[in-house]
Amino acid sequence: MRTLSASFFIWFGLLACSSSDDSSGGGFDVFKYDKTCTTPADCVVVFSGDPCSCTCDVAAVSQAASLDVNSDRQAYQKAHCPEGLPSCGACAAPPATTCNDGQCGLE
Repeated sequence: MRTLSASFFIWFGLLACSSSDDSSGGGFDVFKYDKTCTTPADCVVVFSGDPCSCTCDVAAVSQAASLDVNSDRQAYQKAHCPEGLPSCGACAAPPATTCNDGQCGLE
């Protein structure tokens, strides 16, 4: 349940609104962050899509990397989203995290 709580916080800590997927876009590469783990509890769900648009694209990263992802995403938004952030609806609940061969992933 600890993983769900951390994932839930990060998931709703940012605004977004379209379909869910494990891809990156818009020049913000979430896949460069640490994804190492020993259990699924070491992983959290973060947004991975274009930070300047409504998107519910997600990926899994390590707990330690999640703060950097969110901080870097906010910095990216300030620098690259001149129109400001759109008003987006809520995303569906994120998928559960997994830890396979020492790498965070999504179910």
